[in-house]
Amino acid sequence: MICVDAAAPMGKPGRIHRIDMRQDELPREMTPVSSHAFGLGEAFALARVLNLAPASIIVYAVEGQNFEGGMPMTPEVAAAMAPAAERVAAEARQLMENARHA
Repeated sequence: MICVDAAAPMGKPGRIHRIDMRQDELPREMTPVSSHAFGLGEAFALARVLNLAPASIIVYAVEGQNFEGGMPMTPEVAAAMAPAAERVAAEARQLMENARHA
């Protein structure tokens, strides 16, 4: 499974993060936490507890800068979209190839 999301600002808007959930957890600073939001980290943790999580979860997150409603993407984030899409597509092709040979 490949999941694509925006990441909370951590210092470099437009930076593309790849996290293999078999080896790593989502950094706490990557997703805002509140009692009103259920983020990716919480969803994955719940899926694991319920034994519903896929064996492989790869997360691609593009670090954002401004999350106010109606605000356009910053130039740095917009510039990261094509490279992020290329990386996700390459990952999907590799997963499909691995599944064919399994």
